[in-house]
Amino acid sequence: MPDPPDPLKDTARELVVAHREVEPNLRKVYFYADPAGLEVRLVEVVDGSPTGEEVMPFRFAPAPERGVRFPVVIVELSPEEFDRVEHGAMTLPPGWRDRDELYSAA
Repeated sequence: MPDPPDPLKDTARELVVAHREVEPNLRKVYFYADPAGLEVRLVEVVDGSPTGEEVMPFRFAPAPERGVRFPVVIVELSPEEFDRVEHGAMTLPPGWRDRDELYSAA
């Protein structure tokens, strides 16, 4: 049985398509479920992204004229930062737990 429609995840998939067109170094994109159902949450792993010591979420308002009906929060990580998140040395914002991989470069 297919998953029920999820407007947040559908928006996230559309954003992935758009971001792949403008970011050739995009390696992975993960969608993190928002239990409140209020915002799209993405982690984008980008080769060449600066490596830092803390996670910096970028928040964007809805853009209904572009088909984005929800606020969007994106955390862009270098591959090294993503590895640190995976091993617990860095943390994502509170509540970012359940995720689905939406894109992985070949």
